[in-house]
Amino acid sequence: EGEYDEELWHHALKRMIQDNDLFVCMAGSALQDIGITEFLAKFEVLTETNYQDDAPFTAKVYRIRHDENGNRVTFLKSLSGVVQVRDEITYNEQTEKITEIRLYSGSKYEAVDQVSAGTVFAVTGLTDLKVGDSIGMEEATTFELVPTLTSTVLFDASIHVKEVLQFFNRLDAEDPSLRVVWDEHFGEIHVHVMGTI
Repeated sequence: EGEYDEELWHHALKRMIQDNDLFVCMAGSALQDIGITEFLAKFEVLTETNYQDDAPFTAKVYRIRHDENGNRVTFLKSLSGVVQVRDEITYNEQTEKITEIRLYSGSKYEAVDQVSAGTVFAVTGLTDLKVGDSIGMEEATTFELVPTLTSTVLFDASIHVKEVLQFFNRLDAEDPSLRVVWDEHFGEIHVHVMGTI
């Protein structure tokens, strides 16, 4: 009676957080650097992961960007397994080879040969994945956000429409809510937008 078993409490708290039975609340401000160190310390103590490197590779696409050379960069969160440069990835009934793996820190990155489960990283070489797609899993995340305003893209007549459409399709890959549409009948490019234009 009256004894406190810290390890037992930590184990119970971790389990309850993982099972969504307990939600920890903390206060602070990242902008003013108040409470961030404390938050990260508690986060480290109260959470744990159980990623499996020996399972088949699975990942979720969470962002698409293009680098300064125009290369398509696909950002992934690895959920299981290990992936290496030159590995072939099959998705949407097609197979492509990873040409580079990047670990980003802000706008800078480090090229690495492989990543393991639980890593957030980017790859080049995958050309058709979309935000929300899954690799190695059947499920894809669908986005329910539907902008209600449709706008016609106006551009200089000296620029060929196919070139403009190519750039808007690139933007569409980076932000699926744009829903870029080529209207063949009117020869117009339409985008769906929200908020101030």
